[in-house]
Amino acid sequence: MSLSLLSVSTSVTADNSLSAVISDISITYRPASNFGQTGPDLETLNYCVTWTTTDEAMAFQYEITDALGQRPPYGNAYQGGNTWPAGQTNKWCADTTLEFGKTYTIRVNGTSGPRGSYGTWAGSGPGALLTSYSYSTGASPVTTTVPAATTTVAPASTTIPKSTKTTIPSSSGEKSGLTPRTSIAPVEDDGLDDEDYADIGVSNKGGKFDLRISSTFPDADMTLRATKRGSKSISWNVTTNSDGNYRIITTRSLKGFTLTLWIDGDKWDSLLIR
Repeated sequence: MSLSLLSVSTSVTADNSLSAVISDISITYRPASNFGQTGPDLETLNYCVTWTTTDEAMAFQYEITDALGQRPPYGNAYQGGNTWPAGQTNKWCADTTLEFGKTYTIRVNGTSGPRGSYGTWAGSGPGALLTSYSYSTGASPVTTTVPAATTTVAPASTTIPKSTKTTIPSSSGEKSGLTPRTSIAPVEDDGLDDEDYADIGVSNKGGKFDLRISSTFPDADMTLRATKRGSKSISWNVTTNSDGNYRIITTRSLKGFTLTLWIDGDKWDSLLIR
């Protein structure tokens, strides 16, 4: 695997006052079973993006795509928003699970300007490219299956002299020496689609935290938990909409908390809020 910086640049905005930095890059691994797949663990890219401006307002976004412009199929590859306070620094941290054998690029865009004319300078698109980062996943590990050794044992032969008589006792209703069969109760399980996912996205806007759940599970019951050492844990029991999404706005200070998303007792995603 390789990790390389493609470019770092400051965008051209109303006052040349908007910049962005990608930081805290690391790689972890997530079980393929989290996404309804079999095989080796998948590489997960962890990162933070920070936008800074001295303008009255800014609009910003990031997106992760491969060389063909396709986002990875496991979600959490795009976030966007806006903020108003002058001198604002906005930092988002996330993780995105990637496919093997591809090169992915994080592209960070943004634009800024006066709050009164926001609709004019922010309505034309995501803004200039501020910075980008490239990461190439390795090839999928080759799994070799070695067939189990088999041993054939020839049946023993017994010769019975002609003078030998074999007496079979009459049946008494009991069968000795036989192992009774055990009835196995079936389990109803439809399995998971290969592209099922459930991911968490977080942004901080004006002192409020915007928590978003994106998934392929419509009308599904989920639990979102926030935990931090030395603090009481916080839980939200939610039901996704028909598109599999849910959004929470909270004024609780969640800095330093770790969010985890649970479905039917299984953890699908986790995210540290920095």
